[in-house]
Amino acid sequence: LHGETRNINYWAWDKYSWFLYIVDKQDEAIEANHMAQKAAEERLKIIPDGITVQTLKEIKQHEQQIRDKNWTMYP
Repeated sequence: LHGETRNINYWAWDKYSWFLYIVDKQDEAIEANHMAQKAAEERLKIIPDGITVQTLKEIKQHEQQIRDKNWTMYP
């Protein structure tokens, strides 16, 4: 998550939040999830596309799953 694309690479942030979640680092997983949401929102400012809109909805669902401790698989 380094480099120029880190601010719009929502996929990498979302996957990172999954890895943090599965090693019981919920607080860090929430932080990474928020970075994923922010990155998706930034990307939508540049390229408004339906895939990113749908993925942002899924990332927000992942936040709730992290909070509820019931995120069972990564898409």
